[in-house]
Amino acid sequence: MVCFVHDHHFRSKFHAAINQLRKTNEFSILTLRQLPKQCCSCPEKRNNVISAAATESVLTSMDINELRLICLQLDLKQYVITNVLSSSSKILHYTVLSFPTVLNKKIATTISNQFILQQDKEHLALEKLHHVALQFITSNTSKELLDEVVQIKYNLVAKCSNFFEALQAIHGLWVIISTEDLSRVDIIKHVLQQQWHRFIQNTYIHPTYDFYNWRVDLPRKTNKNKCSNLKQSRTLHQTKLNKRFKKSSITLRQQEIVQTIEDESDLVDDYLLDEILMTNNQRLKFLWNRYENSCKSKRSRTHRQQHLLAIAMVA
Repeated sequence: MVCFVHDHHFRSKFHAAINQLRKTNEFSILTLRQLPKQCCSCPEKRNNVISAAATESVLTSMDINELRLICLQLDLKQYVITNVLSSSSKILHYTVLSFPTVLNKKIATTISNQFILQQDKEHLALEKLHHVALQFITSNTSKELLDEVVQIKYNLVAKCSNFFEALQAIHGLWVIISTEDLSRVDIIKHVLQQQWHRFIQNTYIHPTYDFYNWRVDLPRKTNKNKCSNLKQSRTLHQTKLNKRFKKSSITLRQQEIVQTIEDESDLVDDYLLDEILMTNNQRLKFLWNRYENSCKSKRSRTHRQQHLLAIAMVA
């Protein structure tokens, strides 16, 4: 097998790929420094690599996405070794509501918060119906739970064969499901996925084409934005609902005014039609002639009498 790190045909391309990854700031500097040793396939040098790395990918081509998968595995592994104290996660059941494309942290957080707030009543009903507890992983989540999620992400990525499969497995809104009845877990996952699918279909998502940086979800990053995340989104969501209700009330009032005007217009048209029929009726000519020759001081009273008489005769 050709070593893409030391073979002179690929050495320059390999270092160019590392420089490209360094510019994206997608992975840590420590991971990029370990990348040549991890990707080396020379038999005499692979003996010095820790045997535990057998579960991780080995570079088989110069595809940049294959390098990204190896970097993602190394990044997650380094964080788990350094920060996660427990060897096993306490999270038993979960589901990942995946984003349709790679999004930066701000847009992904906004979409996740909108889904949580809009589907809040449905989630409460779901919890009550199936006797479960749902916990969405946001920036307000505790550090211990976030560390456990990172550990699960590392286990998932280690099993993926390509970078896009790894993104599909970990990039999204995480939901922790707590229940004593295991038969309910699959039902809850299916319902949440269906809700998410309908929500994404009705939400405009502009592709940001940003590189995926999983480190933005680390506790030290999210702690800085706790006050401006779900709470702020809840306030903005309530403000939008109030504006929508006010706008709908104004629209309803305008429709009532327009309907009233149309009804009055119909009454006026009917009155004018009656007047036209009266003027064209030969039987009422004497009434109009009498009205024209009547005294000005008595014209209003005479007009009323003629009007009442005409209505009685036409009826």
